[in-house]
Amino acid sequence: MTDRAYAVIRNDHDEATLSTSQTPPEGYAAELTQNAIRDDEWHAPNTAGQTLTGTWEWTKTVNHFSVHCHGLYGATIRFECGDYDSGVIDIADFTSPAIVIADYADSDGSSDPYAHEASFWLDFPDTADTAYQITFGGTPRDWGFFWASRIWVGRAQWFEHTAIAGYQWSRESQSTSGRTFGGSKRANRGESWRRQVFDLNAIRDAEAAVHEEMMRRCDTVGDLIFNPFAGEGSRRERNAVFAGTLSTMNPLARSNSRLALKVQHEEN
Repeated sequence: MTDRAYAVIRNDHDEATLSTSQTPPEGYAAELTQNAIRDDEWHAPNTAGQTLTGTWEWTKTVNHFSVHCHGLYGATIRFECGDYDSGVIDIADFTSPAIVIADYADSDGSSDPYAHEASFWLDFPDTADTAYQITFGGTPRDWGFFWASRIWVGRAQWFEHTAIAGYQWSRESQSTSGRTFGGSKRANRGESWRRQVFDLNAIRDAEAAVHEEMMRRCDTVGDLIFNPFAGEGSRRERNAVFAGTLSTMNPLARSNSRLALKVQHEEN
């Protein structure tokens, strides 16, 4: 179990000029990974080795890379920036140690048929450069091309303490249901998304500026990433890492010698 958390509140990928080694199909440009709209996707034309390069006008320092809402399970990925080179990594390896993805064998939670929907992320030491490169390889299990909706490259802001008792994780849904006059149940199944609610109850004064910037920069419309179980390498860490927005802007409150904040974060 970890006792630290982090947030990534500025996405430097959004400020980069992007280029790809192959021309995407019409309507699926790489620039679509620079907004938080789930239905906007970058597509490669095939599964041949593909690179996506981002270039900044000035030097950036980053320590986090992630891909959200993607069709990359079964493929490989490599992230390079400055002195950091991840090497070629299987998409199944979400953290170290890897989270095992197995076919659905039973219903007791020993395997997860939806693990391939999880975000992919890497945390690494600070590295500085004016460019980065993402290399996609292998063959996606379910697709004849590489695709991704949202990419993050940024700098994680670490907190000394993580959420304590009271952490809540759920799936929200657009599904609706009702009954006919004859009593038959009728339902329309809609999309669903992840939501987490937790209290950060031991925020140091020195960390308050990060939360103030988060509320000012992101508001309830800009996306950000929270990892309340950083480095745990667990299923709950995998479930908690996603690009999402704040459901509400809660106040930063004084609790004895430390500050406290209730975070309500839901997936884009």
